[in-house]
Amino acid sequence: MPKTKKDEIEKLQAKRERTEARLRELKNEEKILVRKAKELERKERTHRLIRRGAMLEGFLKEPLLLSDDQVKAILYLAFQSPDAIELMVKFVREIEGRTGDEGNDGEPRE
Repeated sequence: MPKTKKDEIEKLQAKRERTEARLRELKNEEKILVRKAKELERKERTHRLIRRGAMLEGFLKEPLLLSDDQVKAILYLAFQSPDAIELMVKFVREIEGRTGDEGNDGEPRE
């Protein structure tokens, strides 16, 4: 047990320094974890884009002959059809757990 106020102050300062060092370690660990999470999200997105791009090419006739603008025009036309829009809305509602009888706030429509 400290005998003087000076000893007590030194003991508290040492404890503060240890605590600050631990805080720095934890902050660095947090930065590493955030960086890893972002990297995993980026890899997941890249994989999804490649997979879906391959799906798209499977539906195109002579995909290597078409320019990006031509493919974009095909997609624009395909996704503007009422059937495509209805299907996308249906899938989103299913994912959100909605039946179509609810508004954006989750309340039944009147």
